[in-house]
Formats: sequence, structure tokens, C-alpha cells
Amino acid sequence: MSFNQDQQIDADEALRMLELSLNRSDNIDVVMTLESKGAQIEGESTRPFADGKKRMAVLGYFSAVRADAAPGGTKSKLSMNAMLIVRRCDAATASIANLIKSQASDAKVVLSCFKASGDSSKEQESTLEIALSDARLANYVLVTGGSAGYPCEILAFAYRKLSIASAPQLNDGRRGAVRMAELG
Repeated sequence: MSFNQDQQIDADEALRMLELSLNRSDNIDVVMTLESKGAQIEGESTRPFADGKKRMAVLGYFSAVRADAAPGGTKSKLSMNAMLIVRRCDAATASIANLIKSQASDAKVVLSCFKASGDSSKEQESTLEIALSDARLANYVLVTGGSAGYPCEILAFAYRKLSIASAPQLNDGRRGAVRMAELG
């Protein structure tokens, strides 16, 4: 089974995405901020942050960008698939579900990845950040199954711009020099 390109999540894809997210052994903490119409949807992540805002814990994500190349060597146009995000249902679930109803296209989504070194201080900085701008919740799935045993949601965000910031983690735990990419 593979993910198809129709921007819809069928039951097989939902269960596969759920399994991929639950079978992680990478020791990476992933959290998400989600804002729409200037208001942040607060999650239940217990990790503290310098700005005092609550984040949403994320189990996993999937994104693909491809260059549709025409024969002959001209520069290709980028095609960006929806960003799929898997998370446990929590207090933010109903607020997120309202985004599919309203079809707001001003959402800002930021995924922040932290190397799990036991340091959960609010001063610790992420080593990978993925930001979606002008995003819209295009597909929303509630699912349980596989080895999860608890309700999860899969969010598919369509977006106009994808920004990636990555940095190494230095030996003393601080974040090193940040590298940037902007797609879209």
C-alpha cells in the first residue's frame, strides 16, 4: 500500500499513517502550533516553552514536494502535496475539527522537532521546524485501530508556502547554525 496523490485519505492510508507514527524509535519530540484568524489553538503538551503557550503533541507527519519536470530541461514547477499530521485526540480536537467546517485559509501551522535528550527546559530550541503558511485544513480523519488503542486524528493541510529551518544540536545541547529553505 502506498499513499496516492488524490489528496484524500482513505481508510487504508489512515491506518498505514497511524502505524508509521506509532512505530517511531527516533527519540524526537514533535509539537505543533496552529493558529487561525489570529487565535492559537492550544493543545495539552506538557513541555514548557519560553512564550508560555501550550503546544499540541504530534505522533508523526508526512509531506511530499515534487518537481514536475517536462522533457527538454526547462525548470520544473513544484507540486506540494498536503501535509499529513497524526496526533492523539485531546482538548484541541473539536477546535481543529471546526477548521474543516469553516474552511479558513489563513491557518499557520508550525511543527517543531526537539532531540529528546532529557532536557525539556523552556530554553531548549528545536533542531527542525516546518512551517506552513496560508494553510487550510483540507481533510480531517478520526481513527482508531492498529496498535494505537486510543482515538487519533489525521490532519491534511493544503498550503501555499512551506518553510524549513534545520540546525545541528551542539555537544552542549544548544542549537547550532540554522539553515533555511522556502518552497512555494
